[in-house]
Amino acid sequence: MTIPRNGARSGRARLQFLSLCGSLLLTACGGGGGGTSPTTPAQPSGLSLVAGRIDTLNGTGAAARFTAPQGAASDSAGNLYVTEPGLNIVRKITPAGVVSVLAGTVGIAGNSDGPAAQALFSNPNGLAVDSAGNVWVADTGNSSIRKISSTGVVSTWLSSLTVGSLAVDGAGNVYAAGSSTIYKISSQGQASPLAFSVPSSPSTLSLAVDGSSNLYIGVGAAGGLSSPGTAAIYKLTPNGTQSTVADFSKTQAVPAASFSLNGLAVDAQGNVHASAGAFNFQPVPGVSFPYVADALIKIDPSGGISLEAGVWGQSGNQDGSASQALFNQPMGLALDPQGNLLLADSGNNTIRRVSTSGTVSTLAGHAPLTSPIDGTGSAAGFVAINGLAADQNGHIAVAENSALRSLTESGTVSTSQSVPSAHSTYNGAAFDTSGNLYTALNTTSGSLATSTVYKTSIQGVATSFATGSYFSNLAADSSGNLFANSNSASGVLKISPTGQASSFAPTISFASALATDSAGNLYATQFDHTIVVVTTYGTQSLLAGTSGQAGYADGPAAKALFRSPAGIAVDASGNVYVADTGNNLIRKISPQGSVSTVAGSFGSGDTSMGTLPGALYRPGPLALDSDGSLLVAVNGTSVVRLRLP
Repeated sequence: MTIPRNGARSGRARLQFLSLCGSLLLTACGGGGGGTSPTTPAQPSGLSLVAGRIDTLNGTGAAARFTAPQGAASDSAGNLYVTEPGLNIVRKITPAGVVSVLAGTVGIAGNSDGPAAQALFSNPNGLAVDSAGNVWVADTGNSSIRKISSTGVVSTWLSSLTVGSLAVDGAGNVYAAGSSTIYKISSQGQASPLAFSVPSSPSTLSLAVDGSSNLYIGVGAAGGLSSPGTAAIYKLTPNGTQSTVADFSKTQAVPAASFSLNGLAVDAQGNVHASAGAFNFQPVPGVSFPYVADALIKIDPSGGISLEAGVWGQSGNQDGSASQALFNQPMGLALDPQGNLLLADSGNNTIRRVSTSGTVSTLAGHAPLTSPIDGTGSAAGFVAINGLAADQNGHIAVAENSALRSLTESGTVSTSQSVPSAHSTYNGAAFDTSGNLYTALNTTSGSLATSTVYKTSIQGVATSFATGSYFSNLAADSSGNLFANSNSASGVLKISPTGQASSFAPTISFASALATDSAGNLYATQFDHTIVVVTTYGTQSLLAGTSGQAGYADGPAAKALFRSPAGIAVDASGNVYVADTGNNLIRKISPQGSVSTVAGSFGSGDTSMGTLPGALYRPGPLALDSDGSLLVAVNGTSVVRLRLP
């Protein structure tokens, strides 16, 4: 295997590492580069895009970003509200496609009421909007129903009730779907179960209310142990009469009877619209049968069933005529005042509109890339960056799940090597001091996983360096040793220059990133919100953070708090830089043991370039470039450069 390499930087001095380090915490030497060459003019501090796509949380149309939107509801003005469970927020989308955060703090789970911008949610799902413009939220993670008033104040309406889907009628009664029970909650907050007979073990329950306060209940793929059940839609009148609107096992209008029903909406003419998604039926552990629909269904008042939009069983992202449009796990449905359907297309991270004339368009958001794109700057595209490395000659390597990429300092991206099979992924990248590049290729076949670390010389020739069960998060020291995560009991492995692997830090079993300094000390960010350091003798100690406690606090390292850090680098002065991924920040741990924030804005879900602090959404792998600037992989889709004052 031959991997093309970027040309070396001309006129730039190679960093000379310090040969001796004293006290680990006070004078640790950095192994990632640092200092500007005398021949290189000083560059202004700030954030700048090197290559890839900058995603912004808010914006208009395609400029906005969503992350698996789920619940959906609209108000009388045509504004759409959606939940994003993974981000713990509720969003608002105007009819013109202007997107903003209505309530919650991006990425921070909690349970607090008050002004919408300060309130906290945990895994919000279903939504409903009443005639007064109040937004009701099924705050699933907090087992409660929350109310966002039309004036922007969040309150807890009902607690100790775990529900997923909501609907509200004209009298202000809220209907909530639990795992197998439908509750009616009066305007005074009294909850009582409805006398509704649901099939056993439904996979999804979705709700909608029409103008006459009839409740529609979608039951998705209810089933027993041996075979999946059928999807159906029922109607419950205000006096408690139950009837079947659609039994998909008794129609040829849709190609299958088993699918998830993710959303319902009823228009003014009495047509019922339903989003049909996908689910995996598992009759026994380890055996899975996927059922894919990814389409919209319409049931007219006479009970006639038709495929309204999408191609049944085919996922994708395509606008145009309803019969040719493609969706990917459509979820919540709503109607605007003109009768157009609005939906959260969860798998595409978009908000879609189906017009009354049968045309599908994207109202807001943009679908993620499915394959890498070569190019320069913003014309290049990354899919899922999981490794970033730079050497002292201007070479930058980017590891993605599906490919190894080569990145020049001017921002030109080219694909060096794609994975050999659909069952293979790259994970991690590291350069040694001689300029050799190491990458891990992991292949899964059934329950077996094999991993090979390839060593690519500066001439671009790759050879097998080490093999094992699984390698990830690579880091190399100045002596030619390589460190890698392993999924075995060995924790972090140390691989000698001859390719011999041995256990080095067996207690670090959940590292999210690794780095070394020039003395060979190993640093690791861990999923328990801590940063640890291991000396060359294998002695491990806590560098910063508190195990099991997520938060955000600067100051002395022993009292500092992090949230899911997933990137680390050490400079020549012994400063340790951490991608505090869950807090959307870059933090610095000084040699004296003080933690400070150097880039990013706490609570911001945007990515913005320019003067510091800027904003970084989910920063991940880090690397120090040859001029001492910090390279940051942001949201897996871009590489940005951080220059500090």
